[in-house]
Amino acid sequence: MSVIVEQLNEIEHYVRHGGFRDLWNLIEGHEALPKSEDDISDWICRQLQSRLNNGSVVDREIQVERPKSRGVGTRIDLTATSPTATHPVGTARVIAEAKLLNNRSLYTALSDQLVRQYLQPAALHHGIYLVYWVNPEQRPTAWTMKGPADQMELIGELQQQADSLKDLEIVPFLLDISRPST
Repeated sequence: MSVIVEQLNEIEHYVRHGGFRDLWNLIEGHEALPKSEDDISDWICRQLQSRLNNGSVVDREIQVERPKSRGVGTRIDLTATSPTATHPVGTARVIAEAKLLNNRSLYTALSDQLVRQYLQPAALHHGIYLVYWVNPEQRPTAWTMKGPADQMELIGELQQQADSLKDLEIVPFLLDISRPST
C-alpha cells in the first residue's frame, strides 16, 4: 500500500506540473470541466501501471459480484497486485475506491463500498479511498453537489472514518486534479 500511495504522490506532482490537461475537458469558449470519475480512474490506472515495473499489475473495474436482478454488478475502481519478497512468494493486494469530489456518496463510500462491498468479501485488509479534489473556484457550475470547500477538513473526516475501522488499514488520499492558478 505504501508503494501505491507514494506513486499517487508522484502522480499528483505530475498533475500539478502540466498533467492536469489529461484530466480536464478544456474547450475554448466553454467552461473547463474535469473529466468523469471513470475517465480519471482509467488515467490513474494507466499511470500506476507504467510506474510499477516490479511485476505488479494494476487492474480497473474488477467485478466482485453479479446480482441477478441488476446490470453488471458491483465493481472495484482500482486493484494493485504485486508479488511479495517472501518465501514462498505470495502476493500483496490493495483495493482503491475512487470518488470525484462532487459524488453524492463521498462521505459514505469509504465504509459502504470500500469496506463492506470490496474488502470484506475478498478477505482483504488494505485499501485506499481516493478522492479527486478540485479547488472550489474551479468547480463547474453544472455540479449539483459542489463538495466540501476545505481539503484539511475533508481529509480529517475521512481519516476519522478510516481510524474507526478495526483490523483494516485504510488510507484516505486526496488527489488534487485542480488546474494551476493563473
